[in-house]
Amino acid sequence: HRFSSQTFWSLYPFLHLLRTRERRKRILEVCCGAGHASFVVSNYVNPEELICVDGGFKSLYLAKKYFSNAAEFINIDANYQLPFKDGVFSSVLMMDAFHYVDARALLAKELERVLDKEGMLLLLHLHNALAENPAAGKPLSPSAWRGLFDRDVSVRVLPEKRVVEDFVLRDRLDLSKEYSEEELNSSDAIIIVAGAGVGLECFDGVWEDILKVKREVKENLIINPIYKMKEKGDKILFEREFPSESFRNEYSLTEKYLPERGEIGKGLVRGGSVCVSDSDEREGEIKEIEDLMRKFVVINVPEKYI
Repeated sequence: HRFSSQTFWSLYPFLHLLRTRERRKRILEVCCGAGHASFVVSNYVNPEELICVDGGFKSLYLAKKYFSNAAEFINIDANYQLPFKDGVFSSVLMMDAFHYVDARALLAKELERVLDKEGMLLLLHLHNALAENPAAGKPLSPSAWRGLFDRDVSVRVLPEKRVVEDFVLRDRLDLSKEYSEEELNSSDAIIIVAGAGVGLECFDGVWEDILKVKREVKENLIINPIYKMKEKGDKILFEREFPSESFRNEYSLTEKYLPERGEIGKGLVRGGSVCVSDSDEREGEIKEIEDLMRKFVVINVPEKYI
């Protein structure tokens, strides 16, 4: 149910920034896990080269087998120096992992070292030591996370909740807003985005930008597996069912914004996949599917996804 978690949603607003010509040349994802983020980056950013590293061989096996055929996977322990030359990556991405690394100061220096001077560093879902978290790891305060990085370029520290809500409710990524220390300290998790080209910008129409790319790539669309489905006439009804109470408690924004129930035209679901027919209603069907994608009811997954 990774595609249903609010922490994973935080990636989508930044796809536009990763997709610029300078930043998509060679992307490094650190602690890639089973490859969910690398799949999204492969599809919607289409980098010239994508390197995914993780300390767990099992995770790398799953990522290579199921999620991304376009990436190279390397077994690396993030507590040690990275085996890459200085400045070789145009973007570095890390999601929901830094707080589980012991040598955080070393890793921060290494991420800066391997990143090109004009590159972008994107750290998503960093646990805040000033807030409770059921799987906290070894978190830092927002100011301590910021203090790990010495880059002369812009370093933006953002409260994750505000970024996700701006995306879900307003279809926006706002890097122009300055957040107070109180706002950052009260956030469950924060985001750090840094880079020479990262300015105080506000991007509207984030989803339209994603869907524009979607129309150009091969997709495997399904109803989000967090929903249970049943047929009723010419419709398929779906109703949200959390896998556990711990999932519900950890992802409060998921419960708040992922629709509890809804429906989709029966003709759009065939053999478990969501697809558009060749009928005269094609344009209306595309709009229905894309509206459900904006709500994460319909998701794009690898062909082998179970």
